[in-house]
Amino acid sequence: MNKSIDSRQQNRALVHAWMTTLGEPGFWELMHEDIVLEFPYGPSLGAPERIVGKAAATAYVKALLDRAGALKFLDIDIADTMDPALFVCEYHANRTNRGGQPYVQIYINKVRIKDGKVALMREFWDPKRIVDASAGKN
Repeated sequence: MNKSIDSRQQNRALVHAWMTTLGEPGFWELMHEDIVLEFPYGPSLGAPERIVGKAAATAYVKALLDRAGALKFLDIDIADTMDPALFVCEYHANRTNRGGQPYVQIYINKVRIKDGKVALMREFWDPKRIVDASAGKN
């Protein structure tokens, strides 16, 4: 098998694992030590736009899950790019939050793999849907 194709398949499998194991014990091992999490719309909700490093990313995600509860992504679509280490993902969440309000969200993200780990995740979502779910309007 072509090394580039094999690498792409391994990277794609890693991205799929990243998307489907959020908060589970193995999830944390998928992060590169120098991971960067980016949430371009985060500042509109008072959240950080960029989190750098595995320790900071782990703390951020754990705090988020503690506040929001478990979150499973649905209908995950992972698209290849010309770069075998870069993927674009689309997925959604449809759940009830801890306060009993529905939370429906569509996400788009860019995931970059480096040294067999997730090194970048840049995630886009609609801040208004988060606000509405928090206020019981969704």
